[in-house]
Amino acid sequence: MLQGVCDYMDAARQRQELRSDRALARKLNIAQMTITCWRRGKYPPTDTQMRMLAQLAGADEEQALVLLNIWRAKDEPTRETYRRLLQRLAGSAGVAIAVTASIALGGPPDSGQNWSVFEMISAANVYYGKFRRFSRRVAAALGSAHRLVPV
Repeated sequence: MLQGVCDYMDAARQRQELRSDRALARKLNIAQMTITCWRRGKYPPTDTQMRMLAQLAGADEEQALVLLNIWRAKDEPTRETYRRLLQRLAGSAGVAIAVTASIALGGPPDSGQNWSVFEMISAANVYYGKFRRFSRRVAAALGSAHRLVPV
């Protein structure tokens, strides 16, 4: 999934049906050489560019910005601070998805629909898995390979 800047660019190209990095550069209103430098890892995008790239890719902008800051942080304590922030974002997203899934599925377990907590979490995982893939890069940034909402 979206593990790095290149993955965001590829996802944006696919989602926007762009044939080349040149077309992506035009869409972002930047020079093609900038895209080339991102692909080669010479330097990361700016905050504004990363936000626009996430929008084009259909990814979470907040998560993309936090990941960007993890990638460009110069020291480990700063990276750790951003990892904690990312973990908070991921936790709140999981709660929001569980609530959305419970509403879509007829309400919480005590609503008469007889949904067990396991069923709700499984439904949230299905919802999240289809519409909001949690990248391995994010999991690695958090320090362990786990899912956002455990099954």
